[in-house]
Amino acid sequence: MILKKSLSKYIAGVFILSVAWTLPAAAQLIGAPLPQDTVAVVGKEILTATDFLERFELMPWPQKENRSRHEYTKLEFLQSLVAEKLLSYEAAEKGIGTDTASSLTKYSTERLFSRDELYKREVAEKARITQDDIVTALERYAYDLRISVLALISRSEGDLLLKKIAASRNRDSTFAFFRDSLYAPLDTIALRYGGDDLLLEDAAYALAVKQLSKPIELPKYGLVVLRLEKKVLNNDYSKMSRPDQVTHVQKIIRGRKEGVLANSYFASVMLKARAEADTGLFRVLADSAYVIMTADSLGHKKKNIYFLGPADLQRIRDHSGPLLQRSFVSMQGGPMTFAQLLENLQYNQIAFPSLEKPVVYGILNNNIKTVVQNEYLAREALKKNLQQSKQVRHDVGVWSGNRNAHLLMQQVLDTVKVSEREILDYYKHNAELFGARVEVNVCEILTDSLELAQNLRKRVLAGESMASLAKKYSERKEWAARGGESGYFPITEHGDLGYYASSADSGQLIGPLKMREGFSLFTLLGKHEYRDSSKQSFELVTKQIETKLRREKSIRALDRYVGGLAKKYGVSMNEAALRRVQTTLNSMFTWRNIGFGGRIIAVPPVAPQSGWVQEWKRPSEINQ
Repeated sequence: MILKKSLSKYIAGVFILSVAWTLPAAAQLIGAPLPQDTVAVVGKEILTATDFLERFELMPWPQKENRSRHEYTKLEFLQSLVAEKLLSYEAAEKGIGTDTASSLTKYSTERLFSRDELYKREVAEKARITQDDIVTALERYAYDLRISVLALISRSEGDLLLKKIAASRNRDSTFAFFRDSLYAPLDTIALRYGGDDLLLEDAAYALAVKQLSKPIELPKYGLVVLRLEKKVLNNDYSKMSRPDQVTHVQKIIRGRKEGVLANSYFASVMLKARAEADTGLFRVLADSAYVIMTADSLGHKKKNIYFLGPADLQRIRDHSGPLLQRSFVSMQGGPMTFAQLLENLQYNQIAFPSLEKPVVYGILNNNIKTVVQNEYLAREALKKNLQQSKQVRHDVGVWSGNRNAHLLMQQVLDTVKVSEREILDYYKHNAELFGARVEVNVCEILTDSLELAQNLRKRVLAGESMASLAKKYSERKEWAARGGESGYFPITEHGDLGYYASSADSGQLIGPLKMREGFSLFTLLGKHEYRDSSKQSFELVTKQIETKLRREKSIRALDRYVGGLAKKYGVSMNEAALRRVQTTLNSMFTWRNIGFGGRIIAVPPVAPQSGWVQEWKRPSEINQ
């Protein structure tokens, strides 16, 4: 009963939305105008140098840091990007990407990027920096301060302290005399320009050394006066060039101005917003999250923090069935379903300091409130038709195209099969690589007639002696003389017989199988495996071979498929223009922070795929 009471507190918190909000730093990419040179044409679509840089610079890529092959690396990436485009075109023609999961993904990304565009227009573009802002910021950034924070009982006692010190000939003595009567030392802090408490910063940087501020109310300390104890040159500032100093303070100024504007805009949108959650569905979600994380606490733990990630949300989605279409949150303008909530939660970084049940429920509840708040902002963006803006359509198109290309790629890969014969042939030619030598002993009847072999199989199953039948009918005379017994032989010998025997159960009647020599009917009498202690078992070797062959066949299948698409849709690549595109050697994973909160990887990764170019260039018919 105590647990139920504690949980109801968290569930109730979903119902009414608070306007309190903290703005995360928005990612800003500031630089020279991006190049617009055409590096490729795919179908009727032009890929510019900017399109290339957007995908190449923001995500890792093999050999990207290798300076000696950098131009070739760029070409490989462009070819892979073209392959993605071709696959996305074919996917659209086949109607791929219209399934429920894809529609849900498009729903969430469109809202995400529309909300980001709303932030740019209503906040970022209105955060204007003046020359006076920069001058004041540089004056402050030049110095680090050491500040005494002095607690007051009342504002009047603070005013009295200032009067006493102002009237005194020896201000230090007077200041010391009134300690513990008009003020009490509370803290000593090191202060540098750019901190979170702007009120503290304004008051501190207005002081001369040993001077007291007027009484001020600070969120962290309450009613205090400040005393500047020391003012020293900021070493970081002194090491910077003037342009770097200006750039640094501009970033801080912009962040602060955007914070004020964003909070104001957010409050205006949320002023009358209300939402009510389905408590039953909340329990389903919270219980599922709790069970998943506690079942594998170490797997969810990083630096003493527990994380609920997109894969966990997908597991919850997979097990929620018909609940997914139920309304999770009732909102003005229409409800948000359970499926939509789960889709949007993946953009939150859901972190827990512990896995105590009330903590998990409380933090999950707060994340749901964030999703609902973001949905109201997204709906505000949709009212302004921002989903039709050039940038949003571009972003949604990049993500949808990447997803659809991968869906079609998976369909192609699903057609790739590896036969037992292919595995056997590879093993025969490469057995020494694996260090696993397998020998089998079989009892076989080899005939040159399928009809005879089938008849003999019926007779063996009816109870006749296989050894007797082998002596009479088998074409492998040396074995026939021994009642069909082969004696142990390596499975790489006698065609496919050894391989099929290696995978049979002892005593099992196999066949008739078509061999090069005829039709074989056999039973496995025994199997010996000889291997180095450092090598894998033969069963694992065959799995390893299958994996290797499947990977190689998959690459060839995709190359052929994409090469065919290149001929179908048409492709041209401008290598000279590509060489003019300036890039870095940094292979890094980049996150994109979304306006009003949340984050997503900067761009979807491109799958390496450049082998299709040879298939594309190969003539359709070769004249003899």
